[in-house]
Amino acid sequence: MGEAKRKKQTGIYPVLGNVRQKSVITPHSKRHLAFEAADKGDLDTLKTLIRTRHEANWKHPDCCLLLLDKAVYRNDIDMLRFLLDQGANPNALIECDQLVPWPADVGDGMYFSPLASAIADGRVEILAALLTAGADLNLPIWISNRSGQYVTCRDTLNELPELNAAIETLILEQVSVKACSKSRAQRI
Repeated sequence: MGEAKRKKQTGIYPVLGNVRQKSVITPHSKRHLAFEAADKGDLDTLKTLIRTRHEANWKHPDCCLLLLDKAVYRNDIDMLRFLLDQGANPNALIECDQLVPWPADVGDGMYFSPLASAIADGRVEILAALLTAGADLNLPIWISNRSGQYVTCRDTLNELPELNAAIETLILEQVSVKACSKSRAQRI
């Protein structure tokens, strides 16, 4: 058996951030390392740590944040695209520190999602990337059955017409660039 394969099977990896060459990385420490890398914007380390869809959808062990949330807060489009390419769910929804499957029957409460954060922060490029990846504008933000309130990401976005227009413009530009590239490829 080769040295690299043996190291992989035993959990010994090369230097990753603050982990030494001979350290054994457990799934718990790997998750912490991924969030540290996301905090620092260290995409190279994140690429080393995140290899599966499950890992791309990790929730922070101590709070209600996802790796996608870190990319949104940092306004790091490269990190966001990497996580989405690895299978991160653009419709991730958190309530009371628990991931909630969407679409699903959701009850009263306040919900958090990378999409809602991007809207609240006015991150046009991040929003466009999430929407292009299939994020659902019907994700809830606040639900109160008693008062009949149901606020979604779409409702919040509709209250911000300048942000809505900027997103539509950016998405149209992206579509036209892809169409032009495809057209050039066919002519050559």
